[in-house]
Amino acid sequence: MKRVKKMSVLRRARHSFRPVFGGLGRPASTAVGATIASTVLDLAKPWPAAFVIDRVLAGGDASRGDVVLLIAAGVVSGAIGLVGGQLSFLSSLKAAEVAKTATTRLRRMVFEHLNRLALPFHASSRTGDLLIRLIGDVALVRDLLFTSWITLLDFGLQLVGLVVIMAILDPPVVAALAGPLLYLWVTSRESAREMKAAVRLQRKSQGAAAAMAAETLSQIRVIKAYGAEDLAVSTFNETSVKEEGEGFRAARIGADIERRMEGLAGWGSGIVLAVGGLRVLAGAITVGDLVVLVSYGKSLFKPLRKLSAEIARLAKAAAVTERILDILDREPEDPRLGAGVSSFRGEIEFRDVQYGYSPHRRVLDGASLVIPEGRLVALVGANGEGKSTVLSLLLRLFEPEGGQISIDGRSIAEFRLDEYRRRMAYVPQDLRLFAGSVADNIRFGKPDATDVEISAAVGAAHFADVVGRLCGGMATELGEGGATLSGGEARRLMLARAAARQADVLLLDEPFAGLDPESRPAVARSIRGIAAGRTTIVVAHGDLDDLDPDMVVRLRDGKLEAYQPLLATGL
Repeated sequence: MKRVKKMSVLRRARHSFRPVFGGLGRPASTAVGATIASTVLDLAKPWPAAFVIDRVLAGGDASRGDVVLLIAAGVVSGAIGLVGGQLSFLSSLKAAEVAKTATTRLRRMVFEHLNRLALPFHASSRTGDLLIRLIGDVALVRDLLFTSWITLLDFGLQLVGLVVIMAILDPPVVAALAGPLLYLWVTSRESAREMKAAVRLQRKSQGAAAAMAAETLSQIRVIKAYGAEDLAVSTFNETSVKEEGEGFRAARIGADIERRMEGLAGWGSGIVLAVGGLRVLAGAITVGDLVVLVSYGKSLFKPLRKLSAEIARLAKAAAVTERILDILDREPEDPRLGAGVSSFRGEIEFRDVQYGYSPHRRVLDGASLVIPEGRLVALVGANGEGKSTVLSLLLRLFEPEGGQISIDGRSIAEFRLDEYRRRMAYVPQDLRLFAGSVADNIRFGKPDATDVEISAAVGAAHFADVVGRLCGGMATELGEGGATLSGGEARRLMLARAAARQADVLLLDEPFAGLDPESRPAVARSIRGIAAGRTTIVVAHGDLDDLDPDMVVRLRDGKLEAYQPLLATGL
């Protein structure tokens, strides 16, 4: 990985994104071949006119043979345009096929990699910025890898062909253009560097604006409750103004490139006309040659202008590619490493476990505890002590800094991550439901669950009465985040999802959070229903009578202390 980072952005991109072009060799080759053929025909366009001027019109009187040649030249000219148009269409079509397929694959690759990255990466990243990289930046990466190179090939071949043919026809004309062409090349390279820097800052600002917008919309209830709409809008506007400034800088650089191109195009055409005209008067070239030279001279700056635009576009693509590579360069979790596991009895042991978010904030400091299999355990403690972190360590979302967590006598680090987590069911503190039906949300816990298993999970979570009240039953569509359900109903649906997983260990984080006293007994019945026969850890606050745990564990000063249930009240 370090070796890859030392490569140029383009080489790193080719190294990392090679798989997305698998099987696309035929359409890519067709696009390249059609581009080359179309470019050759473009170079041939002025020659029928030159032929007519020198061979047909130069004599003054037109014979029958001259008329035939004139008509033939017109047919050839029309055929060149017709065939060239078809080739251009074929090139664009195949290039689009490659680009669209590669973009979809690349976006899928980045999305999969994001899902494979460990939780600390996501904890330190902003969702909006990741979305900008996934949706917007990926499309520009495609330009760096393929689309822009087809354009560069097209106009690069045109440029080389024009210069070579002009040099063959009359070298002094090409020599007269050397100065403007050299000036354009030097300034374009400098502009490309400036464009890359500007776009890098612009995309970073866009990511910040998107992150702020996503955060605001996800917290819209809180914002409205506090009457903070104006503050939210003001903060977003400040972020947007910064992005606008960076975007304007990039636009100014692009406009400056275009301005130089237009000015040089005018000077170039004038130079070709003046020098070429003098060469005709000197008898060095024919009038037909001058027609070709003038046509090429006018065409010469079109590919140069397009090349400059593509260089600027590539500079943008290179800037955003670094943002994508920053994600892909991070090592993902490998869910297949370790020993396989088909089931757990569920005996959990913490042995001198150490963990902290910083050297000055220790969550676990030599924590030791044994939880017998099949117990319903209440984990209590003051706010901020790290109760949710204990669950995260059990889920292997974080790794202990010292000590060991074991299950059934074996370190949890020994097991394959995918199979290990498959034996766990987790219900987070926040209400986490997805758009879709009730059945879809329950089946999220086990995508291949049968209808019988789903019904059993509904029964175990005591959720059947809620389903019966819904107008569509299990097919009822939920709003975003499960907004169509009450807090207690949403909790019970999440518990049904956990039950459908048929896991050996259940981890429930604050399942009573935000519930009114009337909803607590129903949720407690759901917990006891799905916990039967399984080791279950419930992060809880306050009165535990509804839960009726087998064991109470308190987290205090980085230690785990077990209590008898009768002593739980008032902890």
